[in-house]
Amino acid sequence: QSNYHTYGSLTAVMQGFALTYPGLTRLESLGQSVEGRELWALLITDNPNTEEDEPEFKYVSTMHGDEPVGTELCVNFIEMLLTEYGTDSQITELVNETAIWIVPLMNPDGHAAIRRANANGFDLNRSFPSFPEDYTGTMFSGEPLGDGVRQPEIAHVMRWTAANSFTLSANLHTGALLVNYPYDNIP
Repeated sequence: QSNYHTYGSLTAVMQGFALTYPGLTRLESLGQSVEGRELWALLITDNPNTEEDEPEFKYVSTMHGDEPVGTELCVNFIEMLLTEYGTDSQITELVNETAIWIVPLMNPDGHAAIRRANANGFDLNRSFPSFPEDYTGTMFSGEPLGDGVRQPEIAHVMRWTAANSFTLSANLHTGALLVNYPYDNIP
């Protein structure tokens, strides 16, 4: 894993992007992991401090700590969007017309330990609400789908998702090509 970002080097890179491109980015922490590491989210858009009427898209990666390739893809994507903005017309239009959120490392504790699970031993991919057991209400009526009983990383992502109007999202894993649709586990 020596060629991959560590949590510390990723934090420095994310902070560097925010400092270098303040007119295009806003860096936020969604909250802390079990062991106190920040879950960094970087917003890339032409007006990062203004809520605009434009589609919002989110990328979340490395939910499994031992799948670091997605983190690297996110860092490379961020770098491409920022360095090519104003030069490449397609990228410029994308950044101008879309709010792009990127969370390159959702499981920083698992990543640091080079293991799938978080520091409490939970597979975060299997810890989101399941259908139909966990869907007794909606995320707009009280706590977002019972996030108070979830692992901290899951609860932070759930609250962040409920607080935004995401049009689409993607979760990057390593090893297979798969598309899931809402409620795709119904026979």
